[in-house]
Amino acid sequence: KTANKLFNQMMEFANYAFNKSHACAYAMVTYQTAYLKYYYKVEFWCALLNSYIENKPKLDNYISSIRMTGIPILSPDINASEMKYTVEGDAIRLGFSGISNVGGAVEDIVSEREKNGKYRDFDDFLRRCSGAINKKRLECMILSGCFDSLGYTRRQLMDAYPECLANAQ
Repeated sequence: KTANKLFNQMMEFANYAFNKSHACAYAMVTYQTAYLKYYYKVEFWCALLNSYIENKPKLDNYISSIRMTGIPILSPDINASEMKYTVEGDAIRLGFSGISNVGGAVEDIVSEREKNGKYRDFDDFLRRCSGAINKKRLECMILSGCFDSLGYTRRQLMDAYPECLANAQ
């Protein structure tokens, strides 16, 4: 009788114990996430963006949420961006992987910059990376603002890039 009673109690507990264990695990994850989001805002959002880097609709949604929090989102920069999103002070710097059609050239651009220093100007960039750059990639980089820090307007670069690219190649 005692064994049957104990077994029946265990069976009743088993009906909700599985859910209870999951609820406890999710509560821990929620607590840790909330802690990171509150005390490490910029790092939290940057990591979140990087985890959804392949999902454009989610990225757009998260970027809108980040803007509402007041965290600045910096445009991609040929001398500051990495492959993924990075933390830069109290701001998030967009990575090259967030630019359409740049994909395969990112590693070459970043490794060249790390080996030989920052790009001094647009021509310097083209000379050093001409093998990895094609017309479409360059247009996307110009229009996204990658070269804004070099002192050129996007219109100037769009007008001049075909000749500059041909000279570099």
